[in-house]
Formats: sequence, structure tokens, C-alpha cells
Amino acid sequence: MDVTYEEIQFNGYDWNVITSEIVTNSPAHKYQGFNMNYLQYGLPHNEKNEDFPEIIHQSRIWVTRLEDKDTTLVLYALTPDKVFLEEMSDQIIYESSITLK
Repeated sequence: MDVTYEEIQFNGYDWNVITSEIVTNSPAHKYQGFNMNYLQYGLPHNEKNEDFPEIIHQSRIWVTRLEDKDTTLVLYALTPDKVFLEEMSDQIIYESSITLK
């Protein structure tokens, strides 16, 4: 697994940034009859016609600790590809504002 770590300044705070790939199983599966979960989530969309295939996500987590407020702030992004992760990261860093009272 490829993991990177960096420290940045964002919105006046020091942030730790962790970027990695997450390998997990998809919720996609073959329909084999009604399941109560389908009421909440709908029927499975399974183009590959296999149960819970492995998928890879790109992820980034931003974490900062505010000692004076006894608070830890965590922002995260989970995307299907690296390009979108970078685009979303730029929007989060350059277009977001956090206001604490």
C-alpha cells in the first residue's frame, strides 16, 4: 500500500495530511432474493455479476488538534481515482473556511 504523510498550514492551523490507497470489497453482489437491507439501500447494482469484488479507492485525511478547544478536527476524502482526489483536495484547501466560536 502506498502511503504518504505531509504537514501543511490550512486555515491558520497546522494539519497532518495522510494520503493512501484503500483496498476493500465492493458492496456489489448478485441478487438472490429479497433482503430487508434493500428497503434502505435499493437493489444491488452489479455489472460484473460477482459477489463483493475487490475495489481500490484513493483517500486523503486532514487532521489537526486544537488543544485550547480540546478538539480534534478531521476532514477526509474518498474517491475512485487520483485525479479527482487531487481536484477535490485543491477545492478543500483553497476554497474552504473553518470558523470556530
